[in-house]
Amino acid sequence: MRSILSANRRLFSNEMLPATAHRTRKRGLTTATQRGQIQADFLHHKFRLIIYRFVIHYSRFRRSSRPVPEPKVGMRGTPPQVAAHPVILIVEDMDSLRQSMQEILEDADFLVLPAANTEQALALAQSCAGPIHLLITPPHPDGMPGPDLAGCLRQRSPEMSVLYSSANPLAALEVPDPAEVVSSMIPRPFTKRTLLQRINILLSAHS
Repeated sequence: MRSILSANRRLFSNEMLPATAHRTRKRGLTTATQRGQIQADFLHHKFRLIIYRFVIHYSRFRRSSRPVPEPKVGMRGTPPQVAAHPVILIVEDMDSLRQSMQEILEDADFLVLPAANTEQALALAQSCAGPIHLLITPPHPDGMPGPDLAGCLRQRSPEMSVLYSSANPLAALEVPDPAEVVSSMIPRPFTKRTLLQRINILLSAHS
């Protein structure tokens, strides 16, 4: 590339004007046809010089404007999205409700782990590379009580918050620690706005 550019520099220098121009100057020929030919040759070389300078400046601009790749932020050995987005584990045996909550939370840029029962929830938590930030579960999911499930999950994610969801407010009174369940309860049915507001409040308390 450098050899080509150096050759072009010699081509576009004033020393490389057509031989007819130099011969015309030496002989003193000043006819209108010869003067027109000299001017045409001069303009032709000047145009090529402009194109050459444009290519040089454009190549320099391209090199200077290349974006510098940003390093990926993530925990060691985990995908970057685990560290960038809060992880929410949903335990719900109703498929339609579980899928609806999953769609809402994923649209809000949360990383969702859906489980139909506590056994699946524990398996997902075990396979998750990062911590779980929030557990959404009924007071009595299929498998074990919600507070017991939260206790198991907090062994790997001690800062995990819990949001209990139930259509029966009295279900919170049937768990070993009803006060904790009642304080973190969201009654069904709930709206998308209410769900996201409660989640943001819980996650902000541990941020």
